[in-house]
Amino acid sequence: MQVHKIILVDDHELVRDGVRLLLMDESSIEIVGEASNADQMFSLIDSVIPHVIFLDITMPGISGIEATKTLTQKHPDIGIVMLTTHDDEEYIFGALDAGARGYLSKDSRKEELLNAVESVANGGGYYSKKISKIIITKHLKARRKESFQQEIRLTEREVEILTAICNGKNNREMADQFFLSIRTVEGHKTKLLNKLGLKTVAQLVVFAIKNDYFSID
Repeated sequence: MQVHKIILVDDHELVRDGVRLLLMDESSIEIVGEASNADQMFSLIDSVIPHVIFLDITMPGISGIEATKTLTQKHPDIGIVMLTTHDDEEYIFGALDAGARGYLSKDSRKEELLNAVESVANGGGYYSKKISKIIITKHLKARRKESFQQEIRLTEREVEILTAICNGKNNREMADQFFLSIRTVEGHKTKLLNKLGLKTVAQLVVFAIKNDYFSID
């Protein structure tokens, strides 16, 4: 049986004690060091290379995310699992972008900690159910937006009309701005609504905001 070497990094001793107590009786795990900040962690790694590091995000000095960036550059084989109270997108995606392979809440059960160690130590990733849901939801939203923009392409004139509408221009003002007749402007608006499956000018404005089609003057 492979024994996974673990380092615990958290500025709260009680947290480290709790994780250690959960894992110390596991024959497949050896806790080879503990640190209360990133500098101590880097010193530990000079003497022992772990398979997995449980790393807090908010610590004195270097944050867990910044430490992860440095670690993944110097020791890409070490699997980093963020163990934190933060569950908002800024921290989650900041950690993932930095190179973390796992993300768990500090109230995670022993089973999740063990699953994270096993998966990350073997080159995989592991995220709690709550974090996985956030990641998947963000991904699906991005895919839907990308798909929608690929399916519906606005012409240059349609973008101009849409921008003018969002900036509060009426039909007469748009006609003067684009050297068109009022009837032609009305026709562009109607076609734009039909093309997007919308019914009101307010819905056009919401569409423009969500899809970054304009900048307000």
